[in-house]
Amino acid sequence: MQFRIQRASLVDRENPVAEIWHNDQYVAEISQETEEFQLDIYPNPDPTSNGVWSFDLDAFLVNLEEAKRTLREK
Repeated sequence: MQFRIQRASLVDRENPVAEIWHNDQYVAEISQETEEFQLDIYPNPDPTSNGVWSFDLDAFLVNLEEAKRTLREK
């Protein structure tokens, strides 16, 4: 499993977001429009998954922290 974090500027957000990708699938994004970070998780598009993602928890937590660091970098 390969995760990738990508910083992106979106037209509907004032501040950049950190996109979390797994292979070529968009999993989630972290934003910080206020002082708190917000996590938006998107459904798994694989029809055999019933919309559910299943990841190793420790690996996913590492990537969430990396995404937060990405947003803190100005």
